[in-house]
Amino acid sequence: METLIGVNESVYIYGNSEAAVTAVDRVSFDVPTNSVIGVVGASGCGKSTLLHMMSGLLTPSSGSITYAGDDLYKMKDKKRTILRREQFGFIFQAYHLLPGLSALQNIRLPLLLGNKPIDKDYENRLCQTLQISQRLAHYPSELSGGQQQRVAIARALIMKPRVIFADEPTGNLDTAAKNEVFELLLECVHSFGSSLVIVTHDESVSSQIDTLYTMSDGKLIHKGGREN
Repeated sequence: METLIGVNESVYIYGNSEAAVTAVDRVSFDVPTNSVIGVVGASGCGKSTLLHMMSGLLTPSSGSITYAGDDLYKMKDKKRTILRREQFGFIFQAYHLLPGLSALQNIRLPLLLGNKPIDKDYENRLCQTLQISQRLAHYPSELSGGQQQRVAIARALIMKPRVIFADEPTGNLDTAAKNEVFELLLECVHSFGSSLVIVTHDESVSSQIDTLYTMSDGKLIHKGGREN
């Protein structure tokens, strides 16, 4: 499989001298195209810091992160910003929907910001897959938590990104909604051809992830998942 993202001996250190904390400690692994990669671990283990490094948001203290063979942090800031906007999608535990916009307007926001045309057929298929077609005129306050997360997933996928980064995307949901939303997320990723990198403390998702890494104290300590 072609490597889409390469994490190469990457380190991230918060603070200086005696106050320094190594959040990510010489981590290396690859994200192939069209794959689902998970990182699980307790709160504070470094998994969110790792995700932010991989997604072009946090410069490693040492090591490198590559995307399609190019070093993310040797790019000019403008190029990396455009890359994040056009080829990366982001889903977080907090939905970050704008309360004054309808569900459909929230979904389309990345297209408007990027001055991109709306692909109505793709948009309709995406909303049907996520089962939100009947809720598009509603505002976030009129949606359940699960419905808001589905809108956030649609917004992340509307630009047809090559990779989705998800940070505890079901952390605010009850068990039934969590399982349903996660299954829909995987269905979207497989249907629309993106790769998914998900970090979570919930190990129950492991059976549905191609490769699952366990992280502790900034290090990857175990590799599992469906393909291992």
